[in-house]
Amino acid sequence: MKKTIRTIIISFLIVFAVVMLKNCCSYMLPNHAFGIRYIIGEGKADYLFVGSSSFRKGINMMTLEKELGDNTYALTYNGNQPMNVYIELKQMLEAGTEIGTIIYELEPGMVDRGADLSDKRLLWDIDMKSKHEIWQHLKERDDADFFMFYDYYVSSNMDYLLTYPVSYPMIAKRYYKGGNNGSDISPAKTKEELDKLPIKEEPGIDDLQKDSLVKIIELCENNGIKLIFLEPPKYIRMYGDKNYSEKITMLVDFLKEEGAVVIMGEDMGFDNTNPDYYSDLSHMSGEGMNVFTDKVIEVLKSN
Repeated sequence: MKKTIRTIIISFLIVFAVVMLKNCCSYMLPNHAFGIRYIIGEGKADYLFVGSSSFRKGINMMTLEKELGDNTYALTYNGNQPMNVYIELKQMLEAGTEIGTIIYELEPGMVDRGADLSDKRLLWDIDMKSKHEIWQHLKERDDADFFMFYDYYVSSNMDYLLTYPVSYPMIAKRYYKGGNNGSDISPAKTKEELDKLPIKEEPGIDDLQKDSLVKIIELCENNGIKLIFLEPPKYIRMYGDKNYSEKITMLVDFLKEEGAVVIMGEDMGFDNTNPDYYSDLSHMSGEGMNVFTDKVIEVLKSN
């Protein structure tokens, strides 16, 4: 019996040590391709594109680097809410990263709900202090329970930790300068296909996300960073949805009231009625990515 108890205790201690190692030290592992640690490792970004999958699918980093210079990078996580972005930027600046201009993806779909974390890779890239800060928001959700806590601190990224020597090189091949290397593209859909896709948009802007946007604006002002909110335009059908239309109008009005620079797709002359540019209602096809990237470069150079 004593031997069994001792074995159980030792096993528990080993598991606990591995979990703590993952949470406290994962962000220290080398990363030369994507995420927060990559940007921190570079030390300086003249242009930093920050957002979610709309930017990852919508901008070609090789073209941006050629036109805007070597110090051009992207920081994208799926479902990257303002709450998360504020913590990401804070950690990079605290690490001494110099940032000239941030081009922030204007994405209404990221502001209509409270704290969420759809991309657990972020937990791999941040230190324990930042993990705790995000959890303080997540635990306020109505559905927060032990299983969410367990998934957040224990099971998330455990498979990545155990397979890191193999997984990291495979994932890194998909990125260039933290963003799309031109290979992560989806084929365009026809107008008929796009018209059949469902639209599921929640109404309004959540207070947490609104407060986080204000903090991001203040953070940039206090650190001498130029901040531009730029819209990757959705397919035209999205703007006919009542929730989406009202939400984007409220978001733009709010940002302008805060003194932020906002650039919309229509300001760039991007044709969001062309189905050849879209793989779904929110993401670009390969052709759309290249056209949109050229439009972004024109706008940035003119500013």
